[in-house]
Amino acid sequence: MKNIRWLLVLLTVLILSACTPGETDRHTEKDEAEEGNSAMVEGKKVQDYYLDSCSGCHSPDRRGATGPALLPGRLTEKDAYYHQVIKDGKPGTIMPPWGAQLNDGEIDTLIQFIRSDASASATKWSEKDIQDSLNIITPEKDLPDQPKQAMNLDNLLLVTEREAQSIAVIDGDHHKLLGKIQASYRAHGYVFHPTKPRWAYNMGRDGWVFKIDL
Repeated sequence: MKNIRWLLVLLTVLILSACTPGETDRHTEKDEAEEGNSAMVEGKKVQDYYLDSCSGCHSPDRRGATGPALLPGRLTEKDAYYHQVIKDGKPGTIMPPWGAQLNDGEIDTLIQFIRSDASASATKWSEKDIQDSLNIITPEKDLPDQPKQAMNLDNLLLVTEREAQSIAVIDGDHHKLLGKIQASYRAHGYVFHPTKPRWAYNMGRDGWVFKIDL
């Protein structure tokens, strides 16, 4: 009888051990999340591809901007719907077609990524990180006091050459190309200083902001 009691105790311990999630289970879940973020799209990790090509409209944290939020709770349609939207674009919106650049497998990888927990791929970028990334090409004290070319500063046309990563500067009075300025990855949009017209600011989809002396 004593041996039977010990056998029952041993079986109970084994059953409880089997039903309790251990470190191995948690490690597996973590590995699966990391494997999902390491999948490749156009030779880049899917998270990096999203940041380069999608975050400009859907935001780096996928909470939406000019485009809708891409969070699991907001994605109520089946995968086939999102596959078609990514591949063919969405008429009446700014969503372009990506089918010429991405194959079906890469589109499916993107869908799996946007269905994943956004916090697992959140970008960590502090104010100190921003300050440490500052790169001064020419100190302001070394810049000329007057324009180096005869031009009307109020009628300069800045043309973004997005795929060439440059900005063409055109004299609007004489329709003359004055030069080109190096820009960042898929640069777009300009902001001008409210009181000092010599300064313009341009941002690329990789997050770099350029302060340009016109």
